[in-house]
Amino acid sequence: MKKIIAKKLVLIVGSTMAVILLLNFLIQREDALEYLKNSSALVIKQIGSILDRNEQNTDNKEEVDDLIAPIPVPEGTNYYIINKEDLSVVGAIGEQHVVGNSIRELIGEWKIDKVYGVGDKYYYFTEDGGYYVGVSKPKDVVLEDAKDNMEQLFLYLFIASYVMVYICMRMLDRYVIRGVDKIAKGVQEITGGKLETTIQVDNTPELKILSENINQMTGSLMDQAAKINTILDAVDMLIAVYEYGNDGDRVYASGKIGAVLMIPDEEKEILLSDKKLFEQKIDFIKQYPVEGYKKVYRMPVETDCFLQIETFRNQQSEFGIVMDVTEEILEKQKLRHERDSDQLTGLLTRRAFYSSLRSVYERPHVMKKAVLMMCDLDGLKKFNDTYGHANGDKAIKKAAEIISCNADDNCCVARLSGDEFAVFMYGADENETLENKIKEVYEYMMNAQIDVYGKMIDVRLSGGYVFHSKYPQSYDKLLKKADDALYISKENGRARFTEYTGE
Repeated sequence: MKKIIAKKLVLIVGSTMAVILLLNFLIQREDALEYLKNSSALVIKQIGSILDRNEQNTDNKEEVDDLIAPIPVPEGTNYYIINKEDLSVVGAIGEQHVVGNSIRELIGEWKIDKVYGVGDKYYYFTEDGGYYVGVSKPKDVVLEDAKDNMEQLFLYLFIASYVMVYICMRMLDRYVIRGVDKIAKGVQEITGGKLETTIQVDNTPELKILSENINQMTGSLMDQAAKINTILDAVDMLIAVYEYGNDGDRVYASGKIGAVLMIPDEEKEILLSDKKLFEQKIDFIKQYPVEGYKKVYRMPVETDCFLQIETFRNQQSEFGIVMDVTEEILEKQKLRHERDSDQLTGLLTRRAFYSSLRSVYERPHVMKKAVLMMCDLDGLKKFNDTYGHANGDKAIKKAAEIISCNADDNCCVARLSGDEFAVFMYGADENETLENKIKEVYEYMMNAQIDVYGKMIDVRLSGGYVFHSKYPQSYDKLLKKADDALYISKENGRARFTEYTGE
């Protein structure tokens, strides 16, 4: 600010000096020209008298020159006697006796008793009978005193201007700039988040009133923030807000911030005193997003704890809301599990299975090589008729155990209906890997038994499967092909898995 004011002040003073110097030069020049007229008038009058007394000799230039030769001529000055009729030079004295044709032509147009500047000289002529009597003098000689005065005036003005600028800057710095800078710095801290900043400026009454009004405004903001914190603390839920500025290090947060983030009071004070540490804490929590929920994160702790974090940023600060949504998320997960899980086997329902297939199909880079298998429990009706439905349910649960024996994160297993099951394996680099997994399921099935009234009964499945890489079609078409392969397994004696080949 000080540099800007100094530049503008120097510009104003410099412009004023230039105007003063220009006006002074014009005045000095007019004075010099007037002096030229006055000083030359006596000599011209003397020449006129000589011409009048010696009228009979005025036609001879040499005689005229001899007549006026005794007249003293200042340095650089020339006096001329010019015939009005033909503008011929009748006589001349001085350093230069030549008058150019252009000057002689102009003499006829010039007004008498007026100074004219032509080239590097000034000319002044008056009329005496049938003659023009005049004088010429170099401009630099005429204006010599004016130039000297200009140099002195410039020096005086420069010194005066420097002193004036110095005094003005000192006064501005003392009474205005320091106060304005202090207010600006305080306002910057306040906008950066340091609401406790107090501005004390009394350089001038106006700045004092301004600083007091700013302090009153920030006090009102802090009161409003305190009221909001009181309301949030009174609400029967774990919710907290925080804010920090771009310039300051302090984080301002409501009272429940420690409880929401699950940190002790000592750690809370450390985090709130350093915004970088606080940002690291929030960023760490955001590394654990909960799939299917927007801006919800699972706290990396042993117990279930879910936080929803909303952040808002502007040019001055960042503002955030942190809310504990554990109860809501757990309730939704419970409802989702009940909706998507078969109550008897714990496998996916038909609806959840189809939803999972759609999700995988939408991510080819995740699906890679995949296989879809359909299975039926062999002889369930006869089993129910012989051993009862309770034991039939045991057989169904054992069937679910069989087809999910090697299930991992890249596997979707579902009970589609009473004794109908489906499994979708994906994410493999080669079909051979999936083939081996199907063999593992088959081997597990061939050893599967359940205890029915103390008697071990075999549980067997018939299945059909199809590779997506061989038939890159939609999942509903793959289900139809796998079902066709399942039918072939039943036709060939059951308790076997058949690959769909299209034959």
